[in-house]
Amino acid sequence: MIRTVHPPENMFYLILRAAGVALFSTVRLVYATSNFSLSLAMWNVMLDSVAGHIPAMGEVFMLGKQQVYTDANTRNFTLLGDPALKLAYPRQVIITDSLNSVTITGAMIL
Repeated sequence: MIRTVHPPENMFYLILRAAGVALFSTVRLVYATSNFSLSLAMWNVMLDSVAGHIPAMGEVFMLGKQQVYTDANTRNFTLLGDPALKLAYPRQVIITDSLNSVTITGAMIL
């Protein structure tokens, strides 16, 4: 039995009723460790909004690559999309203080 493996880029047109806004991908082969470290750095930049500043995708990409600049494989990654695009971050803050009428304490947080 032959199994076909599709690259992530195919998800832009294989999934019906969905759309991609940008693609963070490689232009050459890379090692899994550099892929993981760069992805982690970009997620940290993306989720760490400074004083309410929401970074654009190009800024996330640039700052993420700067955090792992010592790895030469970071040059093999590219952003295919509008670098000025800003993702829709939620503006509300949600604090869960109880669950099923049970008060949540600090000891219950994992």
